[in-house]
Amino acid sequence: MKKLILVLGLFVFALYGYSQTTPSKLVRVATTTTDFVMNLPAGTFIYCVADSSAYVVASAGIATGEDIVSGLGAATIYRIRTTVENSATRGAVNYALAVDSTKSTYEALELLAATTSYAGVMTAADKTKLDGITAGVGTAYAENFETAADGDDQTVTLTYAAKDSTSVVISLNGVELSMVTPYDQWDIDAGAMKIITFRIPVYKWDAVSVAYTK
Repeated sequence: MKKLILVLGLFVFALYGYSQTTPSKLVRVATTTTDFVMNLPAGTFIYCVADSSAYVVASAGIATGEDIVSGLGAATIYRIRTTVENSATRGAVNYALAVDSTKSTYEALELLAATTSYAGVMTAADKTKLDGITAGVGTAYAENFETAADGDDQTVTLTYAAKDSTSVVISLNGVELSMVTPYDQWDIDAGAMKIITFRIPVYKWDAVSVAYTK
């Protein structure tokens, strides 16, 4: 019974001991080819004074006599990336970016153009198209008029040109009119796209409402 208690006690102690955090140290070297003068266990941080680069020792550890260059080659240490570096060319499509901490060079990362399905960057063609859009285009407007006389072929003039006839909705005294044959209750000047002509009798003080898209 005593032996069982002793064994259980040793097992619990071992489990408790290995579950604790282990401190690690920081080693400074002059250059990336400076030899380590001691064995470095996993988790040791290495700082290179020459270029201010930082590294961490991998799980296998690193032996006396090695240096940063050999450690990177053998994957016994990894570089800690602290900054994102990009190419000097403003118009370049690809930008250099560190995507793998085990490598000493930067990998190319392509910046993809946005699509209707995925987010991305605006292309030069997108920017040209955006700059070519006239301010106010696509804006919806609603205007109200009161006719001043009786008769056919009366007109009202919109403040802005309508985008097209399909974007125009006209109501006379609250009733929507149609421009589709055989009704032909109104028409719009195809050139200016601003002048509405009524093809039905309109009387003095009738209320005309026009909703349209510029």
